[in-house]
Amino acid sequence: MLAGGTLAHAQTRPPGFVVTAAGDTLRGTLRPAGAGTLSLRRPEGLSTYTTADLRAFALEPEEAYTRYQVRLADGTEAARFARPLVLGPARLLTGPTTEPTPALYLQSRGPTQLHELTPANWQLVLTQQLPLCPGFSVSAQATTSFEFSPRSLKAVVARYNKCVQPQQPAGVVPDKASGKFTFGLVAGAEAATFHYDAQSFQGITSSRRVGYQAGVFSALELPKGLMLRAELLLQQQQATFGPQPEFTGTALYSGSRIRELSFTSAKLNALIGITLGKSQTRPFVNGGLSMAAYLRKQGTETLQYSAGGPPMQVSNVGFDSRIGAGGLVGGGLEHSLASGRTLAAEIRYSYSYVDLSQSANLLSQSWGLLMRLSL
Repeated sequence: MLAGGTLAHAQTRPPGFVVTAAGDTLRGTLRPAGAGTLSLRRPEGLSTYTTADLRAFALEPEEAYTRYQVRLADGTEAARFARPLVLGPARLLTGPTTEPTPALYLQSRGPTQLHELTPANWQLVLTQQLPLCPGFSVSAQATTSFEFSPRSLKAVVARYNKCVQPQQPAGVVPDKASGKFTFGLVAGAEAATFHYDAQSFQGITSSRRVGYQAGVFSALELPKGLMLRAELLLQQQQATFGPQPEFTGTALYSGSRIRELSFTSAKLNALIGITLGKSQTRPFVNGGLSMAAYLRKQGTETLQYSAGGPPMQVSNVGFDSRIGAGGLVGGGLEHSLASGRTLAAEIRYSYSYVDLSQSANLLSQSWGLLMRLSL
């Protein structure tokens, strides 16, 4: 009853709340801040709680967890937080965990205590704890038709409840369909090489140079760790090509040509990725496509001769406005801060192409280090 009331209460509240041991309900932005620790940001300030201090909590209205006494698989008892997956005479619940297998619990019609379900004991617990219902064999369903997963166990418990109360609707709690939006800041540096094709610089590759980028991002966090993210960055890059021998038409002196290019672009990255695990520090991988509008393209070309030749000549190089495109892949670590924010570090590889003019194009490959901070 407390779990159902807590869930209904959460639907009318802003995302995140805690119910303290004293029974006070405090609302705000609630996020994990370590093993067994939660941070709650409110206009009054930031508070930190351990799960031992709480009766219930909700990171989001759709996921409200209540504290229960649980009989664990090893026969001991302990307090655990759980939320319902199936309601009815028999209840299936799940709880937060950092383990690869889900935390699942069964509550039968009689006792209020939950029983832990594990890959080793779930068939036995279902058979022992659910009273017989004519025409439905829990043992047969559990041992022949279902595997240990939330989806499978939701089906067998819902079928059992339908047998016990055939006139009642199935009390299956819908899976969370919508995602969670986040936004924040992103900045980083990258080391890039450029392959340049132009009139006097056919097929020449630059030395590696460091560029910078900074901007904002928004992300949609989906169930099972999936993530969609868009980044809008202001990027600065530069490249040096040469020296390249210049034909002078005489053996009395020689010449060389160097071209310095500088680019400023507005870059839009569209990424899809996945975050692994539910601990405070989680690895992630992502990849996607990018489009860049080059706002500024400048360059200088220096033509220098050896002794006996003409004086050094420096001229400006201009480009038409063009749009660039490319792809990128990356991965890194995401860490939940005590403030409720998330900090991520990512190593990223990018490949892009831009047609600078009718007679010049540029290919770039870069390795970058980016930092993201959600707000």
